[in-house]
Amino acid sequence: EGLGEDRAVRARRVVLLHAGRIVQSGPPREVYGAPANAAAARFLGYNVVEVEGRSVAVDPRDVEVLPSGNGISAEVEISGSTGAGESAILRLEGGARIEARTDPRRPALTEGQRVGLRWLRTVVLPGAPSARPDRA
Repeated sequence: EGLGEDRAVRARRVVLLHAGRIVQSGPPREVYGAPANAAAARFLGYNVVEVEGRSVAVDPRDVEVLPSGNGISAEVEISGSTGAGESAILRLEGGARIEARTDPRRPALTEGQRVGLRWLRTVVLPGAPSARPDRA
């Protein structure tokens, strides 16, 4: 699943296919930094969410978890160690699910915990709003 980091580092050019069609190609840093559409963003591991009627891609590493009452309201569904850090699946108030990579030096999140979220960086995706707001 997704673009293996080791392969992307060694590649000079990557090509992303969706439903048998090329949706994006270019140097790995360019493709990863600006996914062409929601399908490309999901393949690259981004969360795809609706913000003010626009589809945006948010890297799980760019989801900042805040104390409840700050930012975008969410509930922790699952949280645990990935070996390289902590990862959590969070449900937004509208029902969309997103992934966040959290700082392992901070207290662990617990299932059912209410938190706030802030996007540190987003990529606005071209075209109409996404039909699927979750990463799934």
